[in-house]
Amino acid sequence: MDADKLNEAAEDIANRYGFDDFNKDSVDFGFKAGADWLMTQPLADRLTDEEITELIADFNRCKLLANKDYRDGRIVTYVNIFGKELFNEK
Repeated sequence: MDADKLNEAAEDIANRYGFDDFNKDSVDFGFKAGADWLMTQPLADRLTDEEITELIADFNRCKLLANKDYRDGRIVTYVNIFGKELFNEK
């Protein structure tokens, strides 16, 4: 995650909710700790249900177009990025 964007977002949250300088540091720390934790999670776990549904649909379309084998590079790429578990692949 881009450090400048993260800092800007933390500052925006602190300002939006009117924290004083002492509490801004706490909000800043908590916001950054949460973002850091999120970025350590597997990519598949960071997707929304809608994104997962779209990915699985595209994955299945790719498999159909590739005659249900792994000749389509997108199939391999999806499995490598998101993990075979997301697509119920063995």
